[in-house]
Amino acid sequence: MGFPIYVLIFVGFFFAFVSSVKSHPNLISQVFSGQVSKTDSKGALSHINSLDRKKYIQELIGKIEEHELYDTKHWKRLLRYKKNLLGKETSEIDSKAYFFSLKGNTNPKEEMISTLLSFFEEEPEDPSRMHPQCFFPERFFWMNSILHFDSSLLTFRKCSRFEEWKKVLDLDHIRLVFASYYMQAPASMFGHSFFKMNSRNNQSSELLDYGVNFAADPGEISPISYMIGGLTGGYPGKFGIFPYYLKINEYNHLEGRDLWEYKLKLNEEEKERFLRHLWEMGRADFDYYFLTANCAYQLIQLLEVAKPSLEINAKAGKIVTPSGTMELVFQENDLVEEIVYRPSLNTKIRENLNVMRDDEKRMFFRLFGEGEKIASEIKKEDKVRKTLVLDTLLLSWQYGSLQSDSGKEHPGYGELLSERSKLAEETVVLPERKPFPPHHAHSLSRVSLGYGNSSLGNFSELQYRIAYHDLLNSSRGQSPHSELEFFSTKLRNYEGGRQEWTSMDVLKLSSLSPYDSVTRKLSYSFRFGWDTALVSEKRKFEFSDLFWKEKDPIRRQAANLDVMAGYSFANPFFGKEENSIFSLLGGISAQGSSYFHQGQRFGPQVSGQYLHEWGDFKIHFLYGYRYYAASGNEDQFTSGIKLRYSLSKDHELRFEYGRQKRYDECFLSYHYLF
Repeated sequence: MGFPIYVLIFVGFFFAFVSSVKSHPNLISQVFSGQVSKTDSKGALSHINSLDRKKYIQELIGKIEEHELYDTKHWKRLLRYKKNLLGKETSEIDSKAYFFSLKGNTNPKEEMISTLLSFFEEEPEDPSRMHPQCFFPERFFWMNSILHFDSSLLTFRKCSRFEEWKKVLDLDHIRLVFASYYMQAPASMFGHSFFKMNSRNNQSSELLDYGVNFAADPGEISPISYMIGGLTGGYPGKFGIFPYYLKINEYNHLEGRDLWEYKLKLNEEEKERFLRHLWEMGRADFDYYFLTANCAYQLIQLLEVAKPSLEINAKAGKIVTPSGTMELVFQENDLVEEIVYRPSLNTKIRENLNVMRDDEKRMFFRLFGEGEKIASEIKKEDKVRKTLVLDTLLLSWQYGSLQSDSGKEHPGYGELLSERSKLAEETVVLPERKPFPPHHAHSLSRVSLGYGNSSLGNFSELQYRIAYHDLLNSSRGQSPHSELEFFSTKLRNYEGGRQEWTSMDVLKLSSLSPYDSVTRKLSYSFRFGWDTALVSEKRKFEFSDLFWKEKDPIRRQAANLDVMAGYSFANPFFGKEENSIFSLLGGISAQGSSYFHQGQRFGPQVSGQYLHEWGDFKIHFLYGYRYYAASGNEDQFTSGIKLRYSLSKDHELRFEYGRQKRYDECFLSYHYLF
């Protein structure tokens, strides 16, 4: 169609460059201390006293070289060797403490030989330091399984700290946990995944289990700086271990995020390997990238070490996401035994409110707003399901105290508990409305082709999006009523051969969170990039201008920034199902182009939107007004309607109609997500 191919090349190379540039507590405080000595494999036997041992070491090195053990898949996984853009193998691990050889991060052979030599070192004199066999138990275990070390020539060290650590964990099974999207914080907009290690000691109190996390720790910075740093690998990522109840409190209660636990089927040998390598990861740190080397990517690498038959990351492609890896894990034969859904505090409150009758809601909001005269209110109402109302009120006050700065308990909480204990249990049947688990989410990259008609003629359009999700995509397995896109680009070709770079959103972000008296969440929208603006054509004055002031519109590219905030309300027209939302936002708009008065136009703007999703369909009505008169430019009115039909999880058809002053267009397109 004659599209400017250099645009696509530019976007592709920019993303490749970003990917190649270079929270959480450390892994239980008792795990690591001391230094690992660096060696060069040439002439590194000077510390070995026995001639027999030196000869034995030479034999082992000969076996390593003969069988090229340093080139095996498991060794490269342990050291995280990957080929860079130049085809050279380089470890993704940045910390020098993870390597024995000075060349260990780029030379698998040197690192294996140096690792072997370190195993023959004497026990450290300092009791706070550990022997290399104990620093890297999986390396030692695996090399011993292949080389069959002679215990008369190589002393097998007792790793008491490592064994005690394993004893404390007493691992029964492992779960891969997905924390749903949290659009109020940049670090959580993509969702998050971590491991949960279920202990044999905590069968009846799993909140006392431990979790395994990988996260970036950027310190105190602005959300925009965090987003930029996360896209360019600007922060170190580290593994950490934490009590599971802390994540329940943070995700389930404070942030209102649902949790999905995927129980993994691993045998005893694989679970032991998991623990040995997890212990080793305490010495490693990595560059953290939101879209590639993130929590999901690193956790899967740990899982692949534990279960060598897995090849999950190889299937993930360039963009790696928590929800995408959950799908890949689920698709592995006989890997997921069970899926457990843990709704958030916020979800429980909404579910209870959805099943309440009008009289029960009136009672709930009276008590929620006043918090007084609980006993008299309960006595007044005979027909309401009091246990449902009071249980919801307890959850709401608990949520409110967690959200408040003081963290103080609601003053009526004690009385409410007392009154609740006096009530007989009632049978309240909640509808089975479990949301779609994350492995049902659509793929994140997108390409689309379409054809349309406009006031300026017919056109064909190509769209490409690196990631992630827009308002019209299916909400299954995703955060509903949200949008997060990177480098979403549109190119057009009009009849007659005129080409147009229609838009490129470097970052587009929207969260239309329903507002209610309990959660009180604001909605917001942010958009930065390039857009096509409708402007009047610059030409010399003509006599006809005295009688016809409106000039022919033309489309020109302009730098664009939109920031808005406001309120959204769920289900304003359709029952109790959470499938529709109305939002009203206000903010500022700023654009830059030589076609504007003084090269720019800016001013306040308002936007109204309505979205409704049912089955495989979703409809989006929108209206916007931008006041540019103060900057010497014409005001802008926009309105439109969009309709999406999902052919399947990753295939969509869309119809769009948009209108501005002196311009309108309609458009039909096919979207493929991958």
